[in-house]
Amino acid sequence: MDSNQRYASPKGLGVPRDYTVAARWIQKAADQGNEWAQCDLAMLYRWGRGVTQDFQKTIRLYQKANERGNALARYNLALLHEEGLDTPRNFTEEMDQLRQEADRGDAKAQYRIGKMYEDSLGVPQDYSQAVYWYRMAAEHGIAEAQYALGSLNSLGLGVRQDVAQEEIWYRKAADQGLAGAQVSVGDIEFSKGNQFEAIKWYLKAAERGDVDAVTKAGHLYLNGKDYLEAFRWFQNSAYRGDIWAQNCLAVGYFVKTEEQVPKDMRVYLSFGGCDHVVSPDPVSAYEWASVAAASPKNLAYDDLIEIRDKAAMSLRPSELDAARQWVRQWKATLATALTTP
Repeated sequence: MDSNQRYASPKGLGVPRDYTVAARWIQKAADQGNEWAQCDLAMLYRWGRGVTQDFQKTIRLYQKANERGNALARYNLALLHEEGLDTPRNFTEEMDQLRQEADRGDAKAQYRIGKMYEDSLGVPQDYSQAVYWYRMAAEHGIAEAQYALGSLNSLGLGVRQDVAQEEIWYRKAADQGLAGAQVSVGDIEFSKGNQFEAIKWYLKAAERGDVDAVTKAGHLYLNGKDYLEAFRWFQNSAYRGDIWAQNCLAVGYFVKTEEQVPKDMRVYLSFGGCDHVVSPDPVSAYEWASVAAASPKNLAYDDLIEIRDKAAMSLRPSELDAARQWVRQWKATLATALTTP
């Protein structure tokens, strides 16, 4: 087998699915400078499939492919950068510096200390300490701290569960324009039966680019059986990068019956009104399965690859080339958006 040939074994096309064997062949191609093999190998290291999970190797492989101008590598590096996962951090030094700034009354530093205690970054996880620091920052008007306090009050972490305090802090943050808080206020209104008030808050958040808000607005239309309007919202959400919505489109365009869908993906078949609105379209199925599978956050990677490859088998060469071009263009566009200040 030519080591530069794209592997078949992980996908189970003609041979049993075997990530260990696949990793060996992909490694050979990656070592020869094949940029797509480098991306494939990065994904295997990201999830620990066929190799020992190694986040730093994931980064290095994407960087190598990016140096060759690979749009997929650039896209995934942008996602990792957005989450602050592409560079090592000295949390001990960071905490020492933040405490000095917080002692001088810096509200943003107080919020960041709270975040480190909540997420166990360089310190043992301590929700009581997180609440303490968040409250100081929130009382100085830091919207992110107000939102965090709302969340902890909702869950009863570090503080007695209190839905009244939850709503107070969410509304304070929402009134400052924090999209996540606006979604939460929309959720509260929906739980009270105030559907139109919920939509108002979801739309406010959607205007600020919050993907979750777009998806939730779609859910409300779906509940009201306005399937076409629901699909439009979910499609919008997919274009904005929502993994769940992308999975939905991949499945919705792939088939119309449950039996043809990988078992773990069947939940997506009726999601977003797809089963009422779209017809099977292998080109669109290939495109959305490719886009969704490219996200390092997507745990449905295996099933999406299966859908992508089955859809590809029904495409003419010209259709497959056009679909691949669309995927490359989509990823490159999103990567540019993520890396542009």
